Amino acid sequence: MRVKNVALVVSANAAIAGGGGVERRFARLYNHFQKNNDSETNVFLITERSFVGLAEQFGVDLDRSRIIELDDGFLSSKKISIFSYFKASRELNRVLQKHDIKVVHFAFPYRVYLPFLYLYARNYKTVLSFVNNVISSAGRLPNWKSALIHHSYFAIVDRIDTFYSYFTAGFPAYEKKVMVAPCSFTDYEKCTYNGEPKDLKIVCVGRLDRSKGVYLLLDALELVFAELDASERNRWSAVYYGRGVEEAGLMTKIKEKGLEGNVRIDFSPRMYEVLKKTSIFVSPHLVENNPSQSLLEAMACENAVVVTDVGDTRLLLDDRHGVISGTTKEGLAQAIVTLIRDDELRIRLARQGRSHVLGSMNIQRFSEYCITTWNEAC
Repeated sequence: MRVKNVALVVSANAAIAGGGGVERRFARLYNHFQKNNDSETNVFLITERSFVGLAEQFGVDLDRSRIIELDDGFLSSKKISIFSYFKASRELNRVLQKHDIKVVHFAFPYRVYLPFLYLYARNYKTVLSFVNNVISSAGRLPNWKSALIHHSYFAIVDRIDTFYSYFTAGFPAYEKKVMVAPCSFTDYEKCTYNGEPKDLKIVCVGRLDRSKGVYLLLDALELVFAELDASERNRWSAVYYGRGVEEAGLMTKIKEKGLEGNVRIDFSPRMYEVLKKTSIFVSPHLVENNPSQSLLEAMACENAVVVTDVGDTRLLLDDRHGVISGTTKEGLAQAIVTLIRDDELRIRLARQGRSHVLGSMNIQRFSEYCITTWNEAC
């Protein structure tokens, strides 16, 4: 018998910070279960009041039938007191009981709910999504605070949902709890291409963070524009789309390299509208490209993609669907220049990439995996 009521617990914080891939994925998953649910499982979304508006800005129009709204700051605030942690945990327990929730699925290990784990989690079955792509197969987390929070969740939850095949190598103590997702997904109804000529643009999308390889890409772009002749430089440009802690530093480096006429930083909440018009998408992550929402959107919008060969990237695509490069500026630059100069290759990889993600990286597969995970937690 399948579990009846499941709650997805999602914060608005990362969406505000300029990324939001996790939040968009969970919002789309929630919507899918409202519109296509024949599984006997009712899926609720527990989130902050502001998240509904933010999701709409990012192109996800949420079905409000099973949304449970909390006061802003309960999940995402970084300045709330320890007293507020207990207040937030009591409130979460109250709404879970009110709606007879059996399984609680946390999109992220929110520190505000640490008291919930120790005071109330025994009353439910719990799942944690592990999406921290700055780990290594050795199981290292960024700092001691991150390690404390993650291990607190790992020790108590019933199942750990992850995209990373190497998770158990890094965290062998939790091997029996781990479920590895078969794929990621995005909203392909919005990611379309009508066949019109594309703008000659190279784009990189995501939070502007060192682990995302933003400086590696800039070093590569310096080589790219030095390699191109004057006519090519005039026709092609590069744009970073995103916000983050490295925005000011990146702008400084762009000026230092004399690339202001070729490279700029921008932001768009609805990237699928931008990606329909662009030609080349670069995902230069230093640790992991899987399960990038932006990469899937770019491929679905028929961008030829260049990705770094790190982590589980090859579980998302292979050489038939894009150019897979090493993590050197020279290798990345050569891959970009090749796509700029070879129109036939660029168009072929773009078409094959779209066909691949639509056929293999879809929400139906992921939702079936979620149902399995929730039932195994029970």
